[in-house]
Amino acid sequence: MFKIIPLLIAIKIFEVLPNPEGADLNKEYIILKNESDYRQELTGLFLDDQQGESPPFNLESYTIAPLGELQLFSSETKISINNDYDEIRILSSNPKPIDTMKIENALEGETYPLGEIKEYQIFPTTVQITEVMPNPEENESTEEWIEIKNTGQAEINLEGLLLDDNEDGSSPWEIPTTKLEPGERTIIFRSESGIALNNSSDSARILTPDGNILSEVPYESTKEGVSYQLITIINLLTNETEESWQWHTPTPGTLNATIFATEGLIETFESNTLEITVNEQIFSFQTSNLNLSQELANTIFTPEQNISLTFETLNGENEIIDYRIETVNNQPETISIEHEKKPLYNQLLPYLTTILAVIALSIYENKKKTPSHNEKASSGGT
Repeated sequence: MFKIIPLLIAIKIFEVLPNPEGADLNKEYIILKNESDYRQELTGLFLDDQQGESPPFNLESYTIAPLGELQLFSSETKISINNDYDEIRILSSNPKPIDTMKIENALEGETYPLGEIKEYQIFPTTVQITEVMPNPEENESTEEWIEIKNTGQAEINLEGLLLDDNEDGSSPWEIPTTKLEPGERTIIFRSESGIALNNSSDSARILTPDGNILSEVPYESTKEGVSYQLITIINLLTNETEESWQWHTPTPGTLNATIFATEGLIETFESNTLEITVNEQIFSFQTSNLNLSQELANTIFTPEQNISLTFETLNGENEIIDYRIETVNNQPETISIEHEKKPLYNQLLPYLTTILAVIALSIYENKKKTPSHNEKASSGGT
């Protein structure tokens, strides 16, 4: 197992051969020593000579055994060491010199004396804020807290890292010696750190002393009595897993909540219990936490609708957290048939025929009602 100790790692330049016998090419070497009792990764470290002479050599692929040494030849590092004057340096990624050995008037075939032992602060990168409680039901000045998790495979120490909220918030608080095993979490309360989290928008951050952000969690408006936490969502249909920041029942110092996602066809809804068919199997879900009136719920959860939902299993029951309804269209499909376009007079001919028939019938009726000339004369002579 690899182990990283943030403050007390003595990775130092142990020995240098700047002027080997004969031709110097590819025979110069530098030896680094690990003074800790644990095997160390050199990720984030670089090796070079005096600034600007040789490109820094990345040490990320190397490890050094407990109390062990690492010998690097110039054929590998491409670092050419001057015999009259030079400086060999271990750099951090900033880049900042961690250890330096000065070379002056190197004699042929002789190694250079040990450099000054320096302690290198290696800060763990596997730290993550996983839960924040900014608005507790109890006293905010003592009961606000931030949860930090070691997401790596080795023990880490948070000592020397800084905890704060946003740049304009509380003063950064230096974390004391706090060792975390792989997957372990720790809770830091406001009463200890002095970090006051706003109930409106704010953030929680872990920083290195030089200001690099290792983990940051911003949030907007809060909800009293619930925490903002990194939740695992498992899709039961695809077996895919993702993480999402959500407000949820607090889980300080323990595993964060796990919720599930699925979809199916609504079968029935009675007494706050929804039954849906998923892959030809019927599953029951409770809807009591959705804050829906019974009348509204009866309207929403109607049979033969497709529903996508997320749920959590509590006390043996599946409690719906969120849902989305997809209404099934039961209307018959409208079929459009295109006809050959007819000339305008052909299209109007049926209407014209009807109109002429009506006119003719009107003339005929009027003639029947109007007396003829002979009928008028006969009537006048009586």
